[in-house]
Amino acid sequence: MATKFEIKLAISRLTLDISPRSWRLSGGNKCARSTLDWSQSKIFLVNIYMDSIISSLRTSGLGCHFKAVYVGYIIYADDILLISASIVQLLDLCFTCADDLDIHFNHRKSNLIKFGHDYKDNIDTLKLNGCDVTWVSRLKYLGIHIVSGKLINIYVSDTIRKFYAAAN
Repeated sequence: MATKFEIKLAISRLTLDISPRSWRLSGGNKCARSTLDWSQSKIFLVNIYMDSIISSLRTSGLGCHFKAVYVGYIIYADDILLISASIVQLLDLCFTCADDLDIHFNHRKSNLIKFGHDYKDNIDTLKLNGCDVTWVSRLKYLGIHIVSGKLINIYVSDTIRKFYAAAN
């Protein structure tokens, strides 16, 4: 199976899917109880979940390293960018960790993008929660467009244009 994924670099964007529920935090006595609204609860939960996923990614050693510094992921809120030449192993690790935490990733918001000499080659789709994750040629993350190619191409012109339009 590894021969199908012999590319120089792949990036996967995963988005946690946490549905609203009534979460209640309890203190030592009845006076200390407080009910958090959904936005506060989600931030609290995402931080706990992401910390566990980050620990698993770091201890695995999978992913990219730059001058002995591990850079196998970029995380902001509930979005994860996995950076690796062996993306399948990182995805499997994230899915295993998510199963342990009883959470899942949203396959509709998750994408894969590839770079390197064979970036145009067709690669089998990967499964996420039993659903296909699509390979894309352009990925938007935090307002930055990452475009597939022999090299990593990053475009910020749309974001700069929107900034200037808002400032005027």
